[in-house]
Amino acid sequence: MSLAIKDPYLEHHAKHVQIYATAIAEEMKLSAELTGRIGTAALLHDLGKMGMPGYLFSKTTPLTQEEQHIIKQHPAASTQILAPLGIFYHELQIIRHHHERFDGSGYPDGLKGREIEIGARVVAVADVFDAMTSDHLHRKGQAFEKVSKEIRDGSGTQFDPEVVEAFLKACEKHRREWPLAHCDSAINVSEEFLETISKR
Repeated sequence: MSLAIKDPYLEHHAKHVQIYATAIAEEMKLSAELTGRIGTAALLHDLGKMGMPGYLFSKTTPLTQEEQHIIKQHPAASTQILAPLGIFYHELQIIRHHHERFDGSGYPDGLKGREIEIGARVVAVADVFDAMTSDHLHRKGQAFEKVSKEIRDGSGTQFDPEVVEAFLKACEKHRREWPLAHCDSAINVSEEFLETISKR
């Protein structure tokens, strides 16, 4: 089952987050090797959602506590899918920790500050930016300016301040084409690749 079948949003989200995260990493002048790993991890960060009940992604009412608990398992589920392949060693830590928060209140491991892999701190910002600016089945995406302000306001609590600063600079450089949810500039993702790793 592909991400597109589970929820059309998830496929586009994976592409968008990869582009945003790569741009942020480049703005931070991270090495080409690390930037590539961040891009790969960003593309695969929600892979674990493919094994979750489809209704969770089309509900019109708030998720129950039990449903929220299920959703929160997706970072670990993603790493469980990818680990047996033996080719994503460095990316696994980024994927597992992309929902950690800079103040230590995130999940799954409650890591804080620089305990969180830099790639995960980058993907965290890219993930939220796309999630908030994209249309969902029952919710319209929010305005670029509003989302950018919310991310800025989350600096030091939800997000790494250095990553937020790089994100805002990247936004200035890419203002004409961002948010990607509002244009057609996202790269294509290999469906065959996603299908292959989902079956492992």
